[in-house]
Amino acid sequence: MVRQQVEAVTPESWDETLDLNLRAMFFVSQGAIPHLRRARGKIVNIADLAGLEPWPAYVAHCVSKAGVIMLTKALARALAPDSRGQRHRSRRRAVARRVGRERRRAPS
Repeated sequence: MVRQQVEAVTPESWDETLDLNLRAMFFVSQGAIPHLRRARGKIVNIADLAGLEPWPAYVAHCVSKAGVIMLTKALARALAPDSRGQRHRSRRRAVARRVGRERRRAPS
């Protein structure tokens, strides 16, 4: 997680954050689909509070984690029925670490 003011975000730093936190998660999940179906496995994605709350100094991180939450929901829908209309038992979950009540504000 890189602290970076909006004005300082470059295409490279934006891509690096989204590639690490979102793009990689999608393609690893995609590659695992055949194995998950065979083993009735689960996908557990890691998000954090930044996907739900805007942190001004971490815009790219916030966007990437919000994307993780939506990716998890989209995968749940996309993978629910298989090609024969039956439901397989692979599950997708996003885990978001909670920040304690004493630290509910964005990191400084």
